Amino acid sequence: MGLLSEKSKFSNLIGKNDGGVICTLRSGAKGPTFTNNPSPYTPNRLVRRMLDSISRKHESFLVLFAVEFAAELFDRGAKNVTVATENFCPETKKITEHLGYKYIMIKELMNMKFDAVVGNPPYQKGNNKRWKLWISFVQQAFNLTKDGGITSLIV
Repeated sequence: MGLLSEKSKFSNLIGKNDGGVICTLRSGAKGPTFTNNPSPYTPNRLVRRMLDSISRKHESFLVLFAVEFAAELFDRGAKNVTVATENFCPETKKITEHLGYKYIMIKELMNMKFDAVVGNPPYQKGNNKRWKLWISFVQQAFNLTKDGGITSLIV
């Protein structure tokens, strides 16, 4: 059963009658419809393209920041998916748990390893163009990837 067929369940997740999470996860160029999500939005076409480049042999996935990846992994039948964000996002947590996946904070990832790490990390800290956050997230993603695994991030 694909995510789109789950529309009635998802529309109640964040209290919207307009499709709520479906609009968030499948809206294309419109971007996310919920406002409390601190993570960058990732267009579905890019999510699918990135996941298409990853072989299906991977059993465990870590999604960094972008819940759109979790929705696509759900549609593809992935079972062992963890979604992590730096700051707590109740809407991302609701979506993740409804998909049957685990939601954690990045600081809880110590000593974990995954077959594949995917996501869209924040690029910089606010308006501070010198503080390039993505560098530390790329390093952390490599450290969280098992030997022989794959890391695919938007930077």
